[in-house]
Amino acid sequence: MDSHVHGNKRAEYDRLLREARREIDTKVQHERDEMDRALKQERVYVDKMLKDERADMSQKIKQMREEMEKKLNQDREAMEKKFQLAYKEMQLKLQKDRMVVDGLIQTERVNMDANVLQARANMDIRLQQERKDMDYKAVVEQVMMEGKMLEDRAMFQSHVQCHSSQLQEHVFSTPPVSTLQRCYSVTITTDIVY
Repeated sequence: MDSHVHGNKRAEYDRLLREARREIDTKVQHERDEMDRALKQERVYVDKMLKDERADMSQKIKQMREEMEKKLNQDREAMEKKFQLAYKEMQLKLQKDRMVVDGLIQTERVNMDANVLQARANMDIRLQQERKDMDYKAVVEQVMMEGKMLEDRAMFQSHVQCHSSQLQEHVFSTPPVSTLQRCYSVTITTDIVY
């Protein structure tokens, strides 16, 4: 009868351990899904922001060039009536100004792309670190549960061995009080710490 009771307790321990592992796996998977969803939304937002900024930059560049062309045409018409040489100098100056503006625009675009790439890299690093921390926490919890389970089983086996040895030594006699106290002072703990 004792072996049947102990077998039931062992089955209950195994069931609790399986349920705890299943609960931890579900919790970890849920947290990973939430983190992946948040990262995806953040990347979509960054991509949209980059696309909008590029569109705005392109529109500004187009407007700036149109204004420069308009000014160039106006100045050219005025200068053609005056001095051919002055017109050529003005054209060279406008070309230099356009090169400077294009260089500034290109630099700004490169800086913007670099900032976006850095932001993505930081997000990926943060996600990897959070996943590592989460996996480490899950492993620690699992090790603690398994250690607690092994401790409970060891105490259970100690109790069974003590009880069996007393039965073999005293088949027709009652064990001394001190021996009974020693056998039944072993407490089997069934609480699992999460």
